[in-house]
Amino acid sequence: RMLMDIARDKGMVVEERPLPWEELKTFKEVGACGTATVVAPIQSITDGTTRHEFGGFEQLNILRDSLQAVQHGEAEDKWGWMAGGAC
Repeated sequence: RMLMDIARDKGMVVEERPLPWEELKTFKEVGACGTATVVAPIQSITDGTTRHEFGGFEQLNILRDSLQAVQHGEAEDKWGWMAGGAC
C-alpha cells in the first residue's frame, strides 16, 4: 500500500485489479513488492516459449527511493507510517 500511496502522490495512475496475461506485453516496467525488498525489478517473464522482457526501471527506482527516504527519516512522512511502526 505504501508504494501505491507514493505513486499516487507523484501523479502516477494506480490500479489494483486482476491482470490479463495478454496485457503484460504492454508493460515497460514490472516489479515485485515485499516487506524486506520494498520492490524488486523483474527483467523478464516467460510463459512457455514466449518471453516478455522489461527494463529501465526508472519509475520503480523512484518509488523505492522515495519510500526508503521516508523510512530513513530523509523525507517527510505525510502518511504517518513511521509514527505507528508500519514500516
